Amino acid sequence: MNHAVIVAGGTGSRMGLGFNKVFAELGGEPVLAHTIRAFENSASIDSITVVAGNPDAGSAEDDCAKVLEIVHAAGFTKVRKAVAGGSTRMASVENGLMSLGAAEDDIVLVQDGGRPFVTPALIEELICAVKEHGAAVCGVVPNDTIHAIDAEGFVKDTYDRSRLLAVHTPAAARWGTLKAARDKARSDGYLDAPGFEDSAVLARFGAKVKIVQSRHENIKLTTPQDMQLAAAILADCKN
Repeated sequence: MNHAVIVAGGTGSRMGLGFNKVFAELGGEPVLAHTIRAFENSASIDSITVVAGNPDAGSAEDDCAKVLEIVHAAGFTKVRKAVAGGSTRMASVENGLMSLGAAEDDIVLVQDGGRPFVTPALIEELICAVKEHGAAVCGVVPNDTIHAIDAEGFVKDTYDRSRLLAVHTPAAARWGTLKAARDKARSDGYLDAPGFEDSAVLARFGAKVKIVQSRHENIKLTTPQDMQLAAAILADCKN
């Protein structure tokens, strides 16, 4: 089976909303509805689990209830459950993964709830890549020049953009591979290290993570400016 875990925690603080950004309206419906729909419309996805809310902020119960309201309103049939998130993104992913009851060879895709422009086509490509290589992640070559800087704020090195990837989601792997990688990361103390997400954990564990080309439109909504850009992308998609 192929499972999607959509991570929709957070409080919307960087967005300046005062509530979880996945519940913000985009084109007449919540951001989260757009994200779920891509997986709902993917012929290869068997189940969807949404991880919502942060228990430390007291939002888990309310956010999970809102998720189920969205699912009901949109008529989604593949969403199996809404699971309470954790205090960090990686803890939220863990809660979602452990709720699946997946088999070792099942494929799991981990998706940011705040990326509403993921497509069924991208999902299919990632699943195909996992079947061939065992793990995969999507992303784009950055448009900007990337410098490494030193502790004093001076340029230390410059990287060849063609060898760099701005990572998007979903990240995908066999359940057994992903669980083993996360167990190793936890025991080594870097599961919640800054900048790490599941493809980085997989690669550090030793998995060969195949790159699948994403689109620059597959943005993660983080700031108010991102919402403005998302509205423009959505309008362009409808034209």
